Amino acid sequence: MQLQHLLPQAFGPRFGAQRNARINLYSIFSGSLAIQESLQLDAMSGNQPGDHGRPLVPIDGLSGPTVKSHPWVEMLAGKRPEVSRLAQCVPEDHLFVRFESVSKLLAMGGVVDESYAYAAGQATGAIRSAGAIEGLKNQWMVETSGLLKPLYDTAFGEVAIASSDLFFREGTDATLIMRLKQPAVVRATLNQVLHVMAKQNPEAAIETGELLGVAFTHVTTPDRSFHVYAADPVDDIHIRSNSRVGFEAVVRTILGEPEDGSTIKRMSDSDEFKYIRTLMPLGADEEDGFIYMSDPFIRRLIGPEKKLTQRNRLVCRSHLQMIRHA
Repeated sequence: MQLQHLLPQAFGPRFGAQRNARINLYSIFSGSLAIQESLQLDAMSGNQPGDHGRPLVPIDGLSGPTVKSHPWVEMLAGKRPEVSRLAQCVPEDHLFVRFESVSKLLAMGGVVDESYAYAAGQATGAIRSAGAIEGLKNQWMVETSGLLKPLYDTAFGEVAIASSDLFFREGTDATLIMRLKQPAVVRATLNQVLHVMAKQNPEAAIETGELLGVAFTHVTTPDRSFHVYAADPVDDIHIRSNSRVGFEAVVRTILGEPEDGSTIKRMSDSDEFKYIRTLMPLGADEEDGFIYMSDPFIRRLIGPEKKLTQRNRLVCRSHLQMIRHA
C-alpha cells in the first residue's frame, strides 16, 4: 500500500510535466528523447545489450571519419609563423583555448558560459548557463579573490585550457596550463593557497605522487567539487587538471615522453595550426582569447571512441534519473 501511494507522486503529473518539457525540435528530429527512454526501460527491465555470440571488436579497430584534410603544407607555403609557448604543451588532438593573461580568462569566463549556453539552447530549447568556468575553477582550486589579482597580472604570462572533448556540462577532462614569469614566487603562493583551501574542507583528501619524475599533488573531495592534479613539469609551466588521464597527456607532451608504441604530436608542430596562425598572428592587438579546434580534434570528437563514451554517459545519466524519480 505504501508503494502504491508513492508511485503516483513520483511518476504522476510532475514527472509527466518534466517529460513534456524535454520535448523540442531537437528531441523529435534526432530521436534523443526516444533513445533516453529506451535506455531507461532497458535498465528497468534488466534487458542489457550483450554480444549475443558475436565477436567483440576493439575500439581501436573501428575506423573514424575518412574525409580528406586540406593540403596544409602547401597552404603554409614555407611560412614560419610565431606560436605560443603553451601550444607546445598541448596534444594536437585536444581543444586549445588560450588567453593572454589569467585576468583575461577570468574576465571572459561569463562570456564563454553565455556562448556555450546559447549554442546548447539552439539544440535543446533550454537556454541556461552551465557555469562551466566557475565549476572548473573550483575543481582546479584556483583562488580568484581580489588579493591575488595583482599577482596574476605581474607574475603570470599566458594561460591555456586543454581538453579532449566538448562535454563540459556532463563533465570532461580540463587541464589549466599557466606560464610563469616569476616561477619561485608563484609556485610558493599557489601551493600555499591549494593547501589552505584543502584544509578548509574537512572532506578533502590530499596525496602526493610522481609521474615521469614530476612530483604532483592530488586533492579531491567525495563530490569532486575539489578534484585537481597540480604539478610543475618544467621551470616556467604550472598545470592543474581535473583528470588523471588529461594530466598525464599534458605532462607527456611537455616532456616529450610518449606512451609505448605512440609518438608525441604537439599543437605547435602541426602544419594546420601554423597555417591558422598565419591568418591570426600571435600577439595581435584584437586577440584577447584564442579558441582552436584542430582537424584531429574534430575527427576524434566524432569518432567511435568518443561516440561510445558519450553513449555510456547517457546510460549512466538514465540510471541516475531513475534513482532520482524513485
